[in-house]
Amino acid sequence: MVTLTSRYVGTDPRYRYPKKKRAARNLSTRRRKSEERISFPVPPQEKKSSNQGKEKIDKNREPQIVAPPRQKEEERLVEERKPLVQSVPEQLFEEKRASQESTSMPLRWEEMVKNISQQGLPWSQDQDSEVEVPAFQISNNEVAQILRELDQKPRFAEQEGSKWLVEGDVDSLVIRQLTGEEGKKKAHNIVSAISHLRKKGFVNCPELVSSKFGETVLAFPENSYYVYKKIFGKEMKLEKSRDYREVGRMLALFHRAGIGYVPIHREEEKGERLRNLVRDGVVTVDKWKEKIQKQRFFSDGDRLLKESLPRLMERANRSFQWIEEPYAQLYRAARARSSLCQGNFSTAQLIKTTQGIYIENFDHCRIDAPILDLAELVAQVARDTREGWKGAVAIIEGYEWVQRLTPEEWNVLLGYLLLPRSLWDYMEESFENRSDRIEVIPDRKVQDQGYKRARAAVEKCNRTFLAAYRLSVHGQIDLPS
Repeated sequence: MVTLTSRYVGTDPRYRYPKKKRAARNLSTRRRKSEERISFPVPPQEKKSSNQGKEKIDKNREPQIVAPPRQKEEERLVEERKPLVQSVPEQLFEEKRASQESTSMPLRWEEMVKNISQQGLPWSQDQDSEVEVPAFQISNNEVAQILRELDQKPRFAEQEGSKWLVEGDVDSLVIRQLTGEEGKKKAHNIVSAISHLRKKGFVNCPELVSSKFGETVLAFPENSYYVYKKIFGKEMKLEKSRDYREVGRMLALFHRAGIGYVPIHREEEKGERLRNLVRDGVVTVDKWKEKIQKQRFFSDGDRLLKESLPRLMERANRSFQWIEEPYAQLYRAARARSSLCQGNFSTAQLIKTTQGIYIENFDHCRIDAPILDLAELVAQVARDTREGWKGAVAIIEGYEWVQRLTPEEWNVLLGYLLLPRSLWDYMEESFENRSDRIEVIPDRKVQDQGYKRARAAVEKCNRTFLAAYRLSVHGQIDLPS
C-alpha cells in the first residue's frame, strides 16, 4: 500500500500557499508596516535613571505647617454665608438692561429702511473701498471705443483673424469685424438672423450684446462690428453615434426655427449655386488636363488621377442631371418660405458646451434650401474615415427625429455625395501651389508625398460614394445608373 502525502497539507504555514501568493502576501505586509512607521513615527524614549522617580530629601528645610481639618471646615462655612448677588446701584442696572434690549431686539422695518437710505447697503460700502484695476490698453481705437459704448473695462484683449477676444470686467466678449460696405450689409443680416433664431426659441447660437445706445451693429467709416458673449466650450469632435445623432437633431431644430427669416439687405436670387459648383469643378478639370498635355514626364500622382478621372467625372455628370430639377424645386420653396441656411455647416463651426452644441459662425448664412447644410455635413463626415458612412446614417436618424426628409431632399442629398468635391479641391490647390507642380521631381520623397495626396483625394471620393450607397438603402431610393 502506497500513501501519498501532499506538500500543502500539514501544520507548516510555508506549504499552505503557493510561492507567488506567499511572496505577494509578504510584500504587502512589509509595505503596510513601512507605511505605519512613516505615518505614525514613534518618538525616541529617554532612558530612566535609577534616581528619577525618587525625591531628594533636604534635611535642612523647615517643616510645612498644615491647618487642622477643623479650621478648614470653619473657612468653608464662612464662604457659604456670603450673599450670592452683590448689591448693584439702580442706575447702573437700568443702563445694563437697556443695552441688552437694544442688542437683542431686532429693528423695525421702518427703522431698517431709514438706516439703509442714510448709510447705504453694507456690501456697497465694501465695493467702494476696493482698489480699481487699471484697464488694459487696446491698440485698435475702434475696438476701444466699442468697449466704452458697452460700459466694459477690458482686462485682456487678443486678435484672432477678423475677431477680437476681450475679457472685460463684466463679461467675456467676442467682437467680429467685417470690412467695406458689403461687410456692413452682411453684419446687419447676421444680427437679424441670430435675433430671429432666438425669438423662435433656438438658443444654441451666440447671445448678442448691444451698446448703451441700443445698437447691435457698430459701424465705422471702413469697418463694421457686432458683439456677442463668448461661448465657453471646446471644438466639436464626433466620436460616438450619440454625438452624430445630437448634431443632426440640432441642425433640424435650426432649420425649423429659421423659417420666416427676413434679411435686412436682400441678396440677388442665386438658384444656380449647385450648377455653378459643378461648372467650376469641370473648369478645374479642363485646366488640369491642359497642363498635363504640355508635360513630358508624369508623377505617380498624375498617373493615378489620369486613371481615375474619367470614372469620377462620368459619375458627377449623371448625379448632377439627376438632382438638377429637385434642387430647383427646393430652392423655390425655400424662397417662398424664407428658410434660413447656414451656408457652411461643418464640425469646425460647432462648439460643444455643458448646455449642448452651439453654432458660432454665421458669416455664410443666406436663404437657400436647408438640405445643402445637411448634405455638406454628411459629406464631410463620410470623407473623414472609412467607416464614415455609419456616422452619416446616425446624422440622418437624428435629423429625422425632428422632421422627415422628402423624396426630393433625399435625391439632392445622395446626388451631392456623388460629386467628386475632394478631387476638385485637390486640383485647385495644385494650381495655387505652383512650386509643387514641376515636370521632373528629382526627390523621391517629395514625389511620394504628392502621390499620397492624390490617392487620399480619390479615396475620399470613393468614401462619399459608399456613404451614398448605404444611405440609398436606408432611404429606399435607387441611385442613378
